[in-house]
Amino acid sequence: DAPTHAVCLERYRAWLNERAEILEMFEAVVNEFSSSGRNICLMCYERHADDCHRGILAERWGSGGVRKVVHMAT
Repeated sequence: DAPTHAVCLERYRAWLNERAEILEMFEAVVNEFSSSGRNICLMCYERHADDCHRGILAERWGSGGVRKVVHMAT
């Protein structure tokens, strides 16, 4: 159990760092949708993207500069 939301998100970041296969699986799903002309939208309950674990996944996935991640709410 994380004592705060910030600690929870930091633990999720660390967990993703240890599991490259998660991003690889996410990439495969995105490619499957993209190849058929569809876009991907990750929905979140959090008001700010910085508070969302999906935002962390999207940030990691888009960090190479080849992919585009757009936050619909700022």
